Amino acid sequence: FSLYLQRAIAATDTDWRTDLALRGQLWAARRYESWMYTPYDAVTVLSEPARAELIALNPAYDVAVIPNGIEIERFPAPDPAAERDPAHLLFVGNYEYGPTRDAALWLANEILPRVRGQISDAHLSLVGNAPPPEIQALANDHITVTGRVADVLPYLQSATVFVCPLRYGAGIKNKVLEALASGIPVVATPGSVDGIASTDGESALVAADANSLVDATVRVLRDVALHRQMGERGRAVVDRGYTWQSVGERYAALYG
Repeated sequence: FSLYLQRAIAATDTDWRTDLALRGQLWAARRYESWMYTPYDAVTVLSEPARAELIALNPAYDVAVIPNGIEIERFPAPDPAAERDPAHLLFVGNYEYGPTRDAALWLANEILPRVRGQISDAHLSLVGNAPPPEIQALANDHITVTGRVADVLPYLQSATVFVCPLRYGAGIKNKVLEALASGIPVVATPGSVDGIASTDGESALVAADANSLVDATVRVLRDVALHRQMGERGRAVVDRGYTWQSVGERYAALYG
């Protein structure tokens, strides 16, 4: 939680009262996390940044990194010959979560218009649970807001690029794992791929600011060969280390 709060303070533009409240929470979280795991023989976290944070708070902690997994059987291996919608950007999330709302608004208001300045038919789908009024108000002829859907797989299989511009948060993003498994190219901020062994330029394009996100998105939309290559390599990343089978084996080894 302290890592989440650090990133929230750094990434969000808040008034001084909110900033002070966040810093107070951070102080309390660090104090608590410095001793809360002492009764335990081992601790697991989802990503290396989380491990580094805990070790900095208490070097005596024994911390292992074991990521989340996904049910790979639900995601058929991508078909390179399958047709995808042209210039279709996709973002998926639970909009009750602050970082997801922030990312969706940034994507719709700042990134998409600049992509459309270069690719005029680019359009965006915001898929997921509980979009608040400010997200619903984004809907127009080139932005679709679906609300909760029964299954995200059809969207992952039809869209052209998965854009994940999370500016703060912590832990592994299962939505990114599912996108990689589906063979849709991923353009993401560094925090969006925390704990995922994706290589920038191969299985994903990692971009920290709006300009870089726009450039990376346009590049994927225009480069058919890169699109296919990223889809294949993204699936391979999940197959190698993020199935529940591989994650379960790592937990079994730890408990053993």
